[in-house]
Formats: sequence, C-alpha cells, structure tokens
Amino acid sequence: MKNQINWKEKYYDLILEKSSYNKISLEALSLRNKNRPEKLYKYNSFKKGSLENLINDKIWLSNPLKYNDPFEFTEKNNFLHVLNDNIEKTIKKSQEEMTVCSFCESYEEILMWSHYADEHKGFCIEYDLKSPKINRKFLNYLHPVIYKKEAFDTTKQFIDRYLGTIHLFITGMTKWIDWKYENEWRYIMLESKESNLSVKCISKVFIGMKIKPQNRARIINICKKKNIPVFEAFPIYEEYKLKFSQIL
Repeated sequence: MKNQINWKEKYYDLILEKSSYNKISLEALSLRNKNRPEKLYKYNSFKKGSLENLINDKIWLSNPLKYNDPFEFTEKNNFLHVLNDNIEKTIKKSQEEMTVCSFCESYEEILMWSHYADEHKGFCIEYDLKSPKINRKFLNYLHPVIYKKEAFDTTKQFIDRYLGTIHLFITGMTKWIDWKYENEWRYIMLESKESNLSVKCISKVFIGMKIKPQNRARIINICKKKNIPVFEAFPIYEEYKLKFSQIL
C-alpha cells in the first residue's frame, strides 16, 4: 500500500512539475500507465440508467458540481495577487463544462456497497483495463485520486507557471483524506457535456447481499445474454467481510 501511495504522489508532482500548457507530461502519463490496475470497479444502485449502462457497456459522465461532497473540485487560491480579474469566473465556467466518472480499485469494500450501491441492494461492475476491445479514450483519461489534508493551492501556478486546464485535473484528483478508503480513480474530461461513454470492457458483475429477488433475476438475465460472469455477495459477520460466490 505504501508503494502504491508513493507512486500516486509522484504522479501528482510530475503533472505539476513537468507538464506544459494544457498538456500532461509524458513522464507522468508513463508512470500512471505502468501502475494502473488491471481492473476497476463501479458501484451502482439498481436503477434504469445503471442497467442501461450494463446492457450497452457504457458509463455515465456527470458534472462534478452535482457530487455528494460539496468540497469536490475545490482549490485554495489568493487571486488578490493575480492581475486577471476574470480568472475565478473562468475556473467556475471550466468546472461547469467538465464531466467525471468515478471508480474503485476493489469490489469488496463494505462502505462502498453501503454508500454507492443502495446499502447492498445494488450491484458492482468490473471493468477489465487490459481488454483488447477497450475504448482507448476511456483508458487515456483515467487518473488516480490523491487524498490530502488541504486542497490544492493554485495561486502559485497562476502567478509563476500557468498550465492552462492542467489545474482542473489536479483539483479533480485531490480529495479530503477521510475519503481514502474509496481508493478512487476518475475519468476526467474537460469541455464535455453530461453523456454516456462506450467503454467496451465490462468483465464481471457482483450483486449485493440485500438485492431484491426480482432485481437479482434481472441482472442475471442481462449477464447471461452478454456472457458476463456474475458473483453474489454473502456476509461473514464475525469478520466484517463479504464473500463472493459465482452464480453464473
């Protein structure tokens, strides 16, 4: 875990130190590609949009200003020292014109099942990042989230070394340290409207331990048609763990 954290911190620093205007450095991207997990996971409640994404092998890109954490994409700054009076308006407009989709490095996180899969009544989708059919655009815009005690300070960047939209990736990659249990990765796209994106790499589906029987049957039916393996969660109460057994 320590090495994992270290490479993510280095990736974060390389973006700031080596990137050019509106372009993340190749050195940073190479480090990310080398350490990117083979699989990522998305927890879902059982609803129409989530089912359609499963059926069509897509993800939903939403505006981060709608996220449940009001501190998303926030940053520290002191624009009294910056000559451009419109810079805060520019940042706000950029945030309104970007989309994000969040993923986790594990399908076994109990808190994630509770918070994002309707209290274990939903399901979790596995995405195989090694799939030869994967949408390269999806792969190229994935970034690890860094957990910190303070928001990213953009003041120095705007004064000393303006990198254009790069700061938006950094603020999108930075979250309050108490969220670190999420082990999150994010697809971050600038100048984008809310929409679906084809990913073409769904490899497994995990269903929650409290899913309703009719919803369970619906997911199994969808996955059977698409030849996707399905696993069901069972609690191990004495160990505060979930066990998954293949049912399809």
